[in-house]
Amino acid sequence: MSIEERYKSQYFGSEMDERLGKAHHSGSSDPDSGTVGVLGQRYFNTATGDVFVCTAVSGSVYTWENKIGAVENIISSHMADTENPHAVTVDQMGGSNKNLLHNWYFPKPVNGRGQSSYSGNGSMTIDRWKLGNASACALMVNSASVTTSITNSPNYGNWMFYQLIENPKLLIGNTYTLSVDIASVTGNAAVFMRFGNSSDTFISIGQTPISSIGITSVTVTIPEGTSTIRVGIAVSGATGQDVTCEIVRAKLELGSVSTLANDPPADYGEQLALCQRYFRRLKSFNNNNFGVFATGGCISTTQFRFLVEFGLGMRVAPTITSNGNFRVSSWDGSMNIAVNSFNNQSFNSNNELLIANCSGLTSGVSGILQANNDTTAYIDFSADL
Repeated sequence: MSIEERYKSQYFGSEMDERLGKAHHSGSSDPDSGTVGVLGQRYFNTATGDVFVCTAVSGSVYTWENKIGAVENIISSHMADTENPHAVTVDQMGGSNKNLLHNWYFPKPVNGRGQSSYSGNGSMTIDRWKLGNASACALMVNSASVTTSITNSPNYGNWMFYQLIENPKLLIGNTYTLSVDIASVTGNAAVFMRFGNSSDTFISIGQTPISSIGITSVTVTIPEGTSTIRVGIAVSGATGQDVTCEIVRAKLELGSVSTLANDPPADYGEQLALCQRYFRRLKSFNNNNFGVFATGGCISTTQFRFLVEFGLGMRVAPTITSNGNFRVSSWDGSMNIAVNSFNNQSFNSNNELLIANCSGLTSGVSGILQANNDTTAYIDFSADL
């Protein structure tokens, strides 16, 4: 079947076209402003296979646009691509791939540590995100974004703000795209994906400099031997820079095409559940200065044992840290003993049995763990990567 015959089999004989009087025309050259037509009429170039549509008529001047392209190319690509016969990407269809990042929507991030700003080499910030490997790194949590910055960057490629990917070996050999939606940038910054081996020694890096606001992406095939993957924002260019980058959202997805632009705002409840596998902060109700944290019992004169339940569970046994002053009190109030420290007795993914170490407890007495006249008291459980 010739090109012209294929075209006619696809486009001729439309009942609607007949009713509108928009007969299809053909010729061996492209239509020009003198080629007579009516709005919506198609014109087929039998020499090239291009299809034109009449888009405007002004007196005796006619405008024809190549709206469809070469029919032979369209037909050939459709016939060749049996898995996707229309040769359309997810992004072109307005679709979206799964986002492999956690806590990626920064107008409403999960912020379990509750701070409006963070600083320091390698410090955790909003849940799942860390500051880079320089003491001058910082993060500000804004009303509709976050802003990462570094002052006098000590090294080219300094990580400023990044997330470590869990189970990176599952990604090896496949192509992934990291996209970051930038609200503003000063200095030289880049979107990066960095790969390390089992000892986190550098294997390779993929990065794209941020040249404007909007979405910047980098696409990389995960190399063999990868045991660590960092994704985020890094310094791009010479040392000694002051760099600031305001970020609205980010996405890591399978494939070579970014679909971040098609994504709706994140579901906060879903993101909170994902983040709580890595970090939880136990606080008293309303931060009361004698607020109750848990119930338990004195198993000796120096140890009060209590249970913390995690619901959906944590990734691994967490590291326990505490802030502020605590005490163990009996139910009748006759015993109020200050807590010296906490340690873990046993753990499963859904709960943890803890010991509050004290002096002067009454063995066998049950009671509560509570803040000791301290509204800032909390216990952190971190299973962060």
